[in-house]
Amino acid sequence: MKRFQFYLSTVLVFIFFNAIVYAQELPTLGIMDVVAKEGVTEDETAYLTNLVFNGAYEYGKNKYMIIDKESRDKLLKEHHFVFTSSCDSIECVIEAGNYLSSDYMIAGTLEKEK
Repeated sequence: MKRFQFYLSTVLVFIFFNAIVYAQELPTLGIMDVVAKEGVTEDETAYLTNLVFNGAYEYGKNKYMIIDKESRDKLLKEHHFVFTSSCDSIECVIEAGNYLSSDYMIAGTLEKEK
């Protein structure tokens, strides 16, 4: 009986420590829409934004908790964040990241060379 109790306690301790290790939250990743600059259409930036989101989900889903577009827009709207297509300054991205409680942010612009 003591042997059974020893094995049972060992298994329970193992399960408990595994639960602690796997219960740790992943860092959050927020992704802003790519901002169109001179010579670039909104369709081109929307396509690039989708590529960034898809790449983040494909390669980062096990490393980050990625905030999807709908949740991002909803959270920013709740904070009365003026979410425009011109959020390309570092200050704007940091402010959005704070509202999203995001650990990391991805943002960028697209401009054609002259």
